[in-house]
Amino acid sequence: MLKSAAGLLALPIAAVTSAQDSPDGYSLEAPAYYFNEAMSRCQIDTACLKLELSKADRELNEVYRARFSYLPKSKYAGLRDAERAWIASRDKDCSWLSSSRDRFFYMCMLESTINRKYRLLRNIGD
Repeated sequence: MLKSAAGLLALPIAAVTSAQDSPDGYSLEAPAYYFNEAMSRCQIDTACLKLELSKADRELNEVYRARFSYLPKSKYAGLRDAERAWIASRDKDCSWLSSSRDRFFYMCMLESTINRKYRLLRNIGD
């Protein structure tokens, strides 16, 4: 079943990455586009997926830092708590896929992290 799930993830890669222009950060297509870009670079290489996840984590942290730079201090705790809850949820959600840190785990973590980044961009703005 996991192999078929990986196959489903790979199906839209050619269609999405063949577009000339990448979507902007507010586009609903952006998370799928950038996840598929990473998957086309990595395929099934776990080490590559780890690197892509590290990059996605850095980018997500940049979005959070930018948000904190202009949020009123009264909103800090809410955003910080939401981030901690999201991390716990992401980790649980991806852990059931595998007892080891294999490519399915990293694919899940990467997809979730990219989705979170673009959700924050759309919901909170620059």
